[in-house]
Amino acid sequence: MGQSCIAESKMEALILGVAQDGGVPHLGCECHNCSDAVHTGLHKCAVSMSLINSANATPEAWLIDCGPDIKQQWRLLKQHCPKAGVQGVFLTHLHMGHYIGLYQFGKEAMQSRGLKIFCTPRTAEYLNLNQPWKYCIAQGYFQIMIVAPGVQVQLGHGLSVTPVEVPHRQEFSDTVAYSITGCSGKKLFWCPDIDSWEEWDLDVREVVESHDMSFLDATFYSPEELKRRDMGDIPHPLIPHTMHKLQGLGSKVRLIHMNHTNPVWDPRSIQSQELEKQGFQTGVQGSVFTL
Repeated sequence: MGQSCIAESKMEALILGVAQDGGVPHLGCECHNCSDAVHTGLHKCAVSMSLINSANATPEAWLIDCGPDIKQQWRLLKQHCPKAGVQGVFLTHLHMGHYIGLYQFGKEAMQSRGLKIFCTPRTAEYLNLNQPWKYCIAQGYFQIMIVAPGVQVQLGHGLSVTPVEVPHRQEFSDTVAYSITGCSGKKLFWCPDIDSWEEWDLDVREVVESHDMSFLDATFYSPEELKRRDMGDIPHPLIPHTMHKLQGLGSKVRLIHMNHTNPVWDPRSIQSQELEKQGFQTGVQGSVFTL
């Protein structure tokens, strides 16, 4: 344990959501997964995570992405750590399910003061030039903190976050994943969106091997999931391909960002059984990992 990781400190990663941007149930959908979510009332939140540092008397928390389910996710965070104060938000990119929840921190809702928004220069440019984000920045609700791929951001007491550039559709911004290191030296990798493992400058297998746990894009299991849309317009690595590339490393992986059409939402499905057979698991909303 590092010198700064005092015995009383407690650093955790709390998983706030593992669904694709639209969550489950999806708007206007009556598929098996969405109907089941409506029937059971067990809604799945869009992908997000909170880092919690309890080294101080008042615990500090940071969000990684802030999507449309932030109110429910805020309650989940407060249930887990009632005194946690959110210091900032790390954005991966500007697709709807990863940043639209920031509006809850604006004038019409919480009206935060100086909430730190950690993002790349291109993302910062978009937020600075477009409303309502431009207004929130001008009023001091948000404070933009520029991050750069490969440059570590120190959050105190040995907790750090390092952006890692990944290839993904760039309609509004570039995209990063995050490598997170806790005071114990444990490392997590958070990559909810990527076009393909082959287009990446890094080797996904080496990345997974170098982290204690990796949360990886698992949007689709099969191209058959979207019958009325061109999968080429929304590329993601398919789960079977990811499992093949990471054969033998399943215990170090949690699959996240599942679309509402993904059969692995159903634990009884053949696809879920195949995941288990291969030694892989999906991420679970509310699960906690010690850092």
